[in-house]
Amino acid sequence: MHSHRFTRILLPLLFTLNASWLGAGDITQVRVFNTWADSIIKSTDPAGITYHAPSGHLFITDSEINEIAEYAPDSVNVFEVSLLGDTVFATYDTRSISGSYRPSHEPTGITYNSLDGYFYITNDNRKVFYRSDTTFGTSILDVPTVQDAEGIAFDPNTGNLYVADGNGGGMKIVVYN
Repeated sequence: MHSHRFTRILLPLLFTLNASWLGAGDITQVRVFNTWADSIIKSTDPAGITYHAPSGHLFITDSEINEIAEYAPDSVNVFEVSLLGDTVFATYDTRSISGSYRPSHEPTGITYNSLDGYFYITNDNRKVFYRSDTTFGTSILDVPTVQDAEGIAFDPNTGNLYVADGNGGGMKIVVYN
């Protein structure tokens, strides 16, 4: 009898507390840093972002930087920045990936694979995602996508890569390993 009362009263309370222990509360904005205007990053259209644990930095891709050469004459399209957004550690121009320089190469998404130590970048104009080291100068592996590679995520538990691929009539997620 007592155990039923305990379960009926305390069990919902334990579930409520458990949710807060897991961080399932409100999300609060901590800060904002601009990627344009007076910013140290000259990016008008940041498309992808990933955290790189070995360096503790963010890597941000810009898919449209090549269309505004008057603002970014060096046309870099990957930015390595601090978590505060106040320091740029390096910039990269990925337009010559795979040995062919094309102004229209647009890196849309980026993720870091902590299992193999490589970055994976989607490029919607080339209809691929590719593996690159931290120099971003060459592609180590190109993987063709069906239509329009827009974003990519890495799952460290399975080693899978999830690519958001627009197919003209909608969006699909393609899983790679």
